[in-house]
Formats: sequence, structure tokens, C-alpha cells
Amino acid sequence: MTPENEALYRSWQRKRKGEGFGELPRNHQALTSLERFLGGRLLTAVTRDEVLLWSGEGLAGMAESSRASYWSAARAFYNWASSDEEAIIERSPMRGIAQPKVSVVPVPIPDEGDVRRLIAATDADRSPIGRRDAALIRVMADTGGPRASEAAGMMIAGRPGAGRLGVDLNHDTIRVVGKGGKERTWPISSRTASAVERWLRVRDSLPAGQGSPRLWTTFRVSRSSARPLTRDGVGAILERRCDAAGVPRIHPHQVRHVSYHNFLKRGGRLNDAMLLYGWEDDEMPRRYAAALALERSIEAGAALAVGDMW
Repeated sequence: MTPENEALYRSWQRKRKGEGFGELPRNHQALTSLERFLGGRLLTAVTRDEVLLWSGEGLAGMAESSRASYWSAARAFYNWASSDEEAIIERSPMRGIAQPKVSVVPVPIPDEGDVRRLIAATDADRSPIGRRDAALIRVMADTGGPRASEAAGMMIAGRPGAGRLGVDLNHDTIRVVGKGGKERTWPISSRTASAVERWLRVRDSLPAGQGSPRLWTTFRVSRSSARPLTRDGVGAILERRCDAAGVPRIHPHQVRHVSYHNFLKRGGRLNDAMLLYGWEDDEMPRRYAAALALERSIEAGAALAVGDMW
């Protein structure tokens, strides 16, 4: 963006940061798109008609969800610029403009039986690496369903360099700094905590586990070298364990889907999920809920067995 528009963007982000919100890439991308559509003009000089043209022509060809995200980011920017506190512009040019509609597409959820077989097969491996993998998969499938990057970077709370971040077996909780630099905490179940505890006993007994606050390490049992687990490493572990269990490969983010899917099935509430899973808006929870609604409707239809009445 031009220096003038970049300065406006930074002022807006500074305000958001002061309110506890992280910086989202889509915010900058949206304003860059709008500036490009305006030919490099000042963002605060845009008219209502120009916003309407950008929303239609400028965002044409984008996925529905991306168009809606860009539109929401621009609206938030103009709400900030027209607020009584800032008063950069008198009125938001987006005031009264309807947000683009987004079709709610159900998120594919891995088969529950496959997930059970994956966890059972990994639990059965009592080797050091098996202990690590079993604990990792259980953490990812439990409440909170961490993203792959969040799971890879987990610490051990209380260890030097970790502070209060990481897994805390005194309270059976996990605290991470996740997407957008936001910190969140969620509880883990007894079985997950036990799996983590078993892994920690093995980890702390091996030279490869010494001197690091990171929860997960990659290492060869015969060597003393160790490296922190990476996001790609999480995916590689899941692929290898799915192959060993004889189930279709499950992507790390699909495990997050499984976690929230089961959170809903057991009566979890949306407001709680927003905090536990680290969402700033309800777009993703609504998509997951749609998948659950579809499953419920299929089960209800099967139970009625209308065709059997003929």
C-alpha cells in the first residue's frame, strides 16, 4: 500500500491490538485489494458507489468465504475510521451495505471408527516414539483441538523458558499463544493427561529430552540429539500412524474438526468454543455445526426408515 494508506492501516491495527485482537493477514490483504481497485488513492476518500463496485467487480472470482472476509475487514476499518474517537471520516462508506452471503458448506469429518482405530493402534506402541505419538494425537483430538503449529510448539509449563505456557499436569490444562498472537487455555481429559504423563516420563529419562522446555521432540532413540517438532512433523506423524493403523490418512486440521465435532455432540456451547478453540468470529464454528446438523439429519432419517412402510 501507499505510505499514507499503510499509516492508516497501522493506526487501525494498533487500536485492535490495544483491544486484545491479533493482526490478521486478511485485514491487510483486503485493504490492499481495495486500494488497488481505487488506483492507489487514499482509502479514506472512497465513496459508497466505489465500495459497491469493489465488493462486486473487485472481488469477482474469489471464493465466497474470501469475499466475505475481505468485506468484513474493510467494514471494520471504516467503522474504526468513522468512530467518534478517531473521526478521520464523518461516515463509513459501507454503512447500510449488505454483507455478501456465504453458503455454509459442511466440513468433512473423518470417520469416528477410523479415529478410534488410529488412537488404539498408537496407544499399543509402548516405545518412546509411540508414547510421544499417542500423547500428541490425544492432545490434538481432545477439547481445544490445537492447530498443527500450536501443537508442534507446545511447552511444558513451569520449565525454564516456558513460564506458564504449555501443558500443566497440576491442573490438566494447556495454555498456548495461538493464531494472531492470542493466548488461550483449555482443559484436557484424564486419558489425555495420562498419555502426556507417560510420554514425559520417557522423555525426561532420555538424553534427547534434556535441556528443552518443548513438549515434543524429534529424535532417534539410539542418539542423544533432538530437534523441536515442526508443523510438517505433526503431519508426518499422523500419516505414519494412519498407515500403521490401516486407516485413511487424516490431515492435522481434520483432527481439529473431529475435536470440535465431538465437543458439539456432547452439548458444548458456541460461546465456550470461541474461547477454547481460539476463533475471533463464528464463521468456522457455523461450518462445523452444519456438518453436525447434516449427520444428525441422516441419523434421524435412517431411524425413521420411511421406505420400510411400503
